Amino acid sequence: MYHRVKKYCKQHKMFERGSKIVVGVSGGPDSVCLLDMLCRMREEEEIQVLAVHIHHGLRGAFADRDEEFTKELCERLRVPYYCFHENVNERAKREKLSEEEAGRLCRYERMEQVRKETDANVIAVAHHENDQAETVLFHLVRGSGLEGLCGILPKRDRIIRPLLCLTREEVLFYLTKRNLSYQIDETNEEMIYTRNKIRNQWIPMLKEVNEEAVSHIGTTARLLQGATEFLKETCDKYYIQCVKEEKRKIIIEEEKIKQYHWYMQLEVLRKAFIRILEMKQKKQGGKEEAKKNIKSIHIESLKELLEGETGREIHLPKGIVAKKVYQSLQLTWEDQNEVPNSNSFSYEIELGFQGQKEVLIEPSGDRIRLEIQDISQEFSSQEKIAQIISKDTYKKMFDYDKIKGGLQLRTRKSQDKLTLNEEGMKKSLKRYFIDEKIPREEREKVPVLLDEQGVVWLIGYRIGAQYKVDTTTRRILLVEYEKKIKEKENG
Repeated sequence: MYHRVKKYCKQHKMFERGSKIVVGVSGGPDSVCLLDMLCRMREEEEIQVLAVHIHHGLRGAFADRDEEFTKELCERLRVPYYCFHENVNERAKREKLSEEEAGRLCRYERMEQVRKETDANVIAVAHHENDQAETVLFHLVRGSGLEGLCGILPKRDRIIRPLLCLTREEVLFYLTKRNLSYQIDETNEEMIYTRNKIRNQWIPMLKEVNEEAVSHIGTTARLLQGATEFLKETCDKYYIQCVKEEKRKIIIEEEKIKQYHWYMQLEVLRKAFIRILEMKQKKQGGKEEAKKNIKSIHIESLKELLEGETGREIHLPKGIVAKKVYQSLQLTWEDQNEVPNSNSFSYEIELGFQGQKEVLIEPSGDRIRLEIQDISQEFSSQEKIAQIISKDTYKKMFDYDKIKGGLQLRTRKSQDKLTLNEEGMKKSLKRYFIDEKIPREEREKVPVLLDEQGVVWLIGYRIGAQYKVDTTTRRILLVEYEKKIKEKENG
């Protein structure tokens, strides 16, 4: 078994000769087996081994016993020993996690801390083939996608799992042959934990069907790992083609994603869900792995929403909201703790000024510049007018003498109407936005320039027909709206 583990480590390139390895040691059979095997490799592979033990503050005298046992074990094996005391229950309540998840986070954080402080290369944990089978079954019954059925990877980033090639029975046999003692965590027998039910009830039942059930599940997981790796490369390519990431929003283009095979559509949607969770986590803090919150039903719901009518939305775990906005699917998040960001503003602009006038708009940092000019013969014909008028979306000219009263620059209000033609046909801005398929969340950001008659310019979109320059125009108002250049908002 020792040689099989050694070969498995080399096969998956878990560490190089001369590496420094941090080992998580609870005192249970699996971690004792792992620590002993790595210590046996010290001379052959010229590696250094360090041990980390976490006292979770949950099991009273039993936890104290485990700490003393692991300390003595490491002294006997001449392994540097690091012990940390954590209040897992308090963290679970504070971060709204299960005790299992809070404990897992504490363990990995402390092991990573020691790895960095000691300049170690990798962290070794003691998952074996039975853990693999339990993980696959757990993900299967909770509705995980294909990646969840891959189970535990032999190596991921700086985490290695040398014992994945052994069953629990083989681990216990090794300990007996080596005359190594270990501690038993009595909570492993409690059926209040789902994984304990899988371990103590389901696995024995599956073995009654086939004695090699655990190994077969492990083999299937390895095959799925290879298939998933191949599919991930394709998904990443498709994701770039049809998804745009903004500061706190992900936009998926319906027309582009529908060109792909139905399964790849699901994978792109799944990646988008993971990314929006990661973006939210980065903004708000938190360390729970984003993938843990995703089930197949969530991805199927996103696909159904994508194919549905505009205006619909669904609420997903962790405050994620998905909306169908015309020809796109948009993901964002709700945040109870953030102060709503109001885009509303209002500025009065008196006319009759000389030269240029500039107004700085807070808090966006945008600017509007205005200039009044007298003209002579430039607008003697409609052809010349067409040549002179700017095609720039944010630079327009108006007949100054058709403007009544002063100007106001503000965000829209419900009564605002835009004149569409010379006959005086009007349309509310709400109706205009709907007809032009402008997303609801963008409508409140659009600045509106008005006089006492109505909308002079819906900036970036359309000017009021009654203010257009024509052959009778003698004075023009040049208006330029300059948007502040923002940093790339890709999360």
